[in-house]
Amino acid sequence: MRPSTATGPPDELQRAAFGGDIVNITVERPLPRYVAALNAVEAVRRTEAGRDEPLRVTVDDAERAIPALVEALEDCGATIGAVAPYQPTFDEVFIRLIERRCRRPPPDGAAHTSAGAGEGTG
Repeated sequence: MRPSTATGPPDELQRAAFGGDIVNITVERPLPRYVAALNAVEAVRRTEAGRDEPLRVTVDDAERAIPALVEALEDCGATIGAVAPYQPTFDEVFIRLIERRCRRPPPDGAAHTSAGAGEGTG
């Protein structure tokens, strides 16, 4: 069994960790209709809305998605303060990759072990 590893350029690791690019959008207040409008945009994978925090939108490609995100918000009456791609820190990416790996079930239902190569039944 080959262990899974996370290697590649930082932007690829970020996409692997978060499921895409992240865009932060500041609006006067994150109303549910804004989240619904963003989630209706084809490139959007997930939208997170916290109180007094920017909307955090995970998209396929930030540069391509931003115009559609802005249009969707303007169409539902949002007052947009700022829109910017979010660059997570290395620590955030590392933690997210570890969390994703820990949640993933082992292949074929086999338990993870720390046994070295060549050990097993025989």
